Amino acid sequence: MITGCEWLGVRSRHVQHDRCRVHRRGTMTGADPRRRWFLAGVVMAVSWATADPPQTPAPCESTNHPRADSLLPYERVLVEADSIRVAALDAQIVELRCQGRYAEAIVPAEEALRTRRAIQGDDHWETADAEADRADEEVRRLFVEGDYEAAAGVIRRQLAVRREILGDDHIDVAISMDDLATVHCTVGDFAAAEPLLRQALLLNRRLLGADHPNLARAMNNLSTVIYWQGNHEAATTLCREALAMNRRLLGDNHPHVVTDLGNLGVLLGATGDLTGAEAASREAVARSRTVFGEQSPDLVGSLQNLARNLRRKGDHATAEDLLREALAMSLSLFDEEDATVARSRHDLARQLTISGDYGEAEYLFRRALASDEARYGSHHPQVVFGRYWLANLFSLQGRYAAAETAWIAAREGFEIVRRRTSLGWIERASFMGDWSPFERLAACLARNGKPRSAWEQLEAHLARGLLDALSARISQRVTQGEHDIQKGYLDRLTSLDDQISAIAQSGDSTVTPWTRLDSLRWERERQQTALSLFETDLAATHGELPGGVVGLEGLEGHLAEDEAILAWIDLDGDPHAADPNGEHWACVVRKTGEPRWTRLHGSGEAGAWIAGDGELSALVGDELGRPQQGSSGEEAEARARLCRQRIAPVENHLSGVRHLLVIPSGWMARIPVEALTDAYTVSYAPSATIFVSRGERLRRDAIHGALLAVGDPALYEPGQQDQLTVQDEPIARLRSDAYLPLPGTRAEVETIARLFEDANTDSVPTVMLGSNAREQALCAAAAEGELSRFCFIHLATHAVMNDRTPMQSYLVLSRENLRDAVDRAVRGEAVYDGVITAEQILRTWRLDAELVTLSACETALGMECSGEGYLGFSQALFVAGARSLLLSLWKVEDRATRLLMTRFYENMLGVHRDPRTVGDYQLEPGARAPKAVALHEAKQWLRTLTVEELEAMEPPSARIAERGLVPVEEAPPVSDGDRPYAHPHFWAAFILTGDPR
Repeated sequence: MITGCEWLGVRSRHVQHDRCRVHRRGTMTGADPRRRWFLAGVVMAVSWATADPPQTPAPCESTNHPRADSLLPYERVLVEADSIRVAALDAQIVELRCQGRYAEAIVPAEEALRTRRAIQGDDHWETADAEADRADEEVRRLFVEGDYEAAAGVIRRQLAVRREILGDDHIDVAISMDDLATVHCTVGDFAAAEPLLRQALLLNRRLLGADHPNLARAMNNLSTVIYWQGNHEAATTLCREALAMNRRLLGDNHPHVVTDLGNLGVLLGATGDLTGAEAASREAVARSRTVFGEQSPDLVGSLQNLARNLRRKGDHATAEDLLREALAMSLSLFDEEDATVARSRHDLARQLTISGDYGEAEYLFRRALASDEARYGSHHPQVVFGRYWLANLFSLQGRYAAAETAWIAAREGFEIVRRRTSLGWIERASFMGDWSPFERLAACLARNGKPRSAWEQLEAHLARGLLDALSARISQRVTQGEHDIQKGYLDRLTSLDDQISAIAQSGDSTVTPWTRLDSLRWERERQQTALSLFETDLAATHGELPGGVVGLEGLEGHLAEDEAILAWIDLDGDPHAADPNGEHWACVVRKTGEPRWTRLHGSGEAGAWIAGDGELSALVGDELGRPQQGSSGEEAEARARLCRQRIAPVENHLSGVRHLLVIPSGWMARIPVEALTDAYTVSYAPSATIFVSRGERLRRDAIHGALLAVGDPALYEPGQQDQLTVQDEPIARLRSDAYLPLPGTRAEVETIARLFEDANTDSVPTVMLGSNAREQALCAAAAEGELSRFCFIHLATHAVMNDRTPMQSYLVLSRENLRDAVDRAVRGEAVYDGVITAEQILRTWRLDAELVTLSACETALGMECSGEGYLGFSQALFVAGARSLLLSLWKVEDRATRLLMTRFYENMLGVHRDPRTVGDYQLEPGARAPKAVALHEAKQWLRTLTVEELEAMEPPSARIAERGLVPVEEAPPVSDGDRPYAHPHFWAAFILTGDPR
């Protein structure tokens, strides 16, 4: 497969370059996607990779050609003379192909096709092969000419012919699918390539078995696409399997092994394993020299991969030397305007930018970009990336007028490229976080005195993946039947995930479970492929409903006079730049008037940003999450410094503001503003657009809303908890099956349920406690559509967040009666593992909830993603249908959380009998408060609660527990003696996101 994606090697059957002189089933070794696109010359005849070549039919004894229609297809064989002639034509095709004379190769290919048609007929498999050979030569020519649309048309016709003659279950059909995916990848349409590659992978597996070079090739090619989509873990798994299979079947010095090694180096670098990445890249370079010689496109790619991994480790001098060697080799192999030369120039320019050699870097960037624009047009990833880096270079040079123009150019085409990355919003969010030009354009516009345009670009950067997901979910164009089909696929995937997890985590390596595990994994791949195809068809049928970004005019009707939006931009500085401080801005948006942009300064001389300034928000976040004994003074000073850095510079724009709507992204994503200042009621939103969309939904009357409350799940089988010892805890932590009991959650749930009863709601609260707090019950409610009747959902338990695969974050439910999970998985029955993942919520929950509270640890976190904050439960619940969320930023203590939640619900439901003060706002007895006000008062109350008041309410807890994994501290950090919960650790963790009203 040939692809434009430069970061990973993809094995192809086609030749790309007319200077590639060696005929082989080659490989393409590329480099990091964030740097360049690599197009290397490769040839791959799939039959060469098969273990047993097809048998040649015996020639007919007669010299007369029988009529094609008088014989069965398999009987229509060539006589000896024609067989020799066709073989000579095939040899001529190969020779012309190796010389790069693709247009000339079409002539003998057409003659061979005419011969077979005349003798064997259109419906003979060898005629189909000849048709495919002729199409291959046409595709090679079109690739060289850069006419990818025409190439795709040829391959689609070839695929249709093969399906008609050979049926869907044939290896040649898989080959055509792979070829069509080649074209999609070359133009950057990975969303279209993915389902084709998944189908090809399944066909190879079914037709060739579990151990075959073609299967390894299919795994490698699919790994390139899912890597590009940001799923580095899954891509690494596929690449490792492909490498191991090829080493075993083909030996270490095989082109496929070289490709896989280069790919693995890229993937390991992306996952942070720099040592493993360097080792794989160095081996790829060594084997490239052995297999391909000292001058080859494959060696160019291997050198570039190694350079990138050395760059990650900080060895910039060696990286530059390798990239200069790669560029010189590219120029010796290819024409000046060749795509490989452009990629080599681009890579070296990136390295020179890091070292501050801006002059040569600009020359190389411009040459590479001109070549790419001429080859691919404006809406290609490599062109968009080239514009991105050129604009970045102008910014580093302090040429802000030129940078503004360049960033605007980089923005053009980016939306098309983003949507072509994947149909999945998570993959788009990851891509957006890595490559969005909007945030940098916003900073440039702020510098250039254009506040309105700067805000619009910042808003275009925020929560775009979530916005795509919400837009798709609310689209009314999908029919009920289509929705049911999609739901069926999602339900089957959820069931398969549960079965796979049960067997994989059991450690049972006996034959039956592991055979079943392999079967389940491939069935999951089949279902995922079917879903990808179905969603591709949906997008083609209905068109994609884009998520529109709200402009300033759209905010006016949703912001009150005493409300303001606060957002920040933080972009790292560069020591070689004209302004080494980087870009640090705060922006305030009010109901009327222009956005107010304020440049933030560091604590160094003349406002310079020093290392401690950039690390301050991370330091405060860590200390809030786990404060140390006796360090309260230092922590308080750090919070005060952060307040001076982030809040004080914009206070003149916040006059009269009572409610501050904070967009938590970038460096401030983990910081609750309430911990820095108590001057405002604070709520949060992923973006202004999401804030507006949540506020526009029809509100349900809280006083009449139904409550679903879940807590205190049975975490152990009877008697199991008594066997847990301190020595067990490390193992328990690894297996995620040992947790401290949370008796406070039972009292919390029961108290909240009584509050709803006291509020005279029209429905009786639904409460699940102990053994009843089961995954089975929630899954059944989701399947029957029951969850949509609840106005409030409150889940109080343990939570475990996954910062690499965020939708695998989960909430712990009852662990009773789960011991037969492996047996059920082996039998193919529904498996319950006692947890609810964010993925399950995303796939199966349909909500109409005013508020969802996850009263557990770190539920606002997940995988950090620029522009999205953290990916995890937040996005899953918003997409499922919640209007607002109450989630936590760190591990929370059981008793303090119960007190905070009780007070919050009292305020929101208006069941308190005493007057309560929130800033200058008086909450009268029985009055209901908006959610943000209710939470603000509850936090203020908890932080000032005295020991005497606490003991009057209830006896001291026997043990302090966290709503997370063991182990826990036996006592909370001491703060202010008489006020045990004065430290923000206890009251600031929970933040309200979404609609604050």
